[in-house]
Amino acid sequence: MASEFSSELAEDCLRMFFSTDTTGFNFDTLGSTSLFVALTSGQTGVDGSLSAELANANNYARVAVAFDSASIQGVSGQPGSAQIQNNGAVQFAAFTGSITGVDGFAICKSGTHGTSDVLCYGNITSIDIDPGDTVTFADNAITIKLD
Repeated sequence: MASEFSSELAEDCLRMFFSTDTTGFNFDTLGSTSLFVALTSGQTGVDGSLSAELANANNYARVAVAFDSASIQGVSGQPGSAQIQNNGAVQFAAFTGSITGVDGFAICKSGTHGTSDVLCYGNITSIDIDPGDTVTFADNAITIKLD
């Protein structure tokens, strides 16, 4: 017999991992107050490893990201699904060198470059970065969905 998450459980799971909101369950030891965005060039591993993070050079560093529990919502027409979005823009510092083929991002538990602690990942349209460029994810531009 197969079973699926209810929308309420999917929302609680997102709240547990991506928010400091304590509504519902006791998240004292599970919720994360520090999450970071890493940029990638190539696919990020689904096993939590980070195989293609940008090199620790050219002023690249992971950037803190916050997710707003108020944005947690069920996905219309998809029972058992829920999503959450970033709260506030996420902006990387100006790069000091050129980087080609940046095509993804990962949400990580650590701000330490190269640490394999991926919670989720996604693709972006491939971009090339020149010296002085910044990369910004606008408010609500990063959507994490459980389905």
